[in-house]
Formats: sequence, C-alpha cells, structure tokens
Amino acid sequence: MSEPLPPVVEVRSETRRLPVYDAGELDVPYRVCGTYETLHAPTRWAEHAHPTHELLWHDRGASVAVVGERV
Repeated sequence: MSEPLPPVVEVRSETRRLPVYDAGELDVPYRVCGTYETLHAPTRWAEHAHPTHELLWHDRGASVAVVGERV
C-alpha cells in the first residue's frame, strides 16, 4: 500500500517595485554590504536598475534572473 500524497498548497506570487537608475546617475563608493531577506513566495520585481552590482547568495533553494530576453 502506498503512502497518500501530501496536500497541494497554493503559493501566490507577488510583484515588488524598486527604483530605476541610469548608468552613472549615482556616485557610490566601492563597498560590500549585506542584507538578509527570506522570500516565502515566488517573487517578481518590476523593471528596475541597480547603481552597483548585486550578488544573490542562497543558503538553500535557487533563483532565476531574467534580464530582457536573457535568463
């Protein structure tokens, strides 16, 4: 006899908005800053820009970045 399947859980996604910057718009010093955020649902960010590079690091799981037509 096989075990019953776990119940299906609906996960809702959310969309977040961040500011848009033109290249060179902000004069930022070179530094490394860390933040910590746990996302509990699939999350999309509306089109935006970063004045500096961004690094994503995962303790577990994965992320997908889509930029224009590139994944």
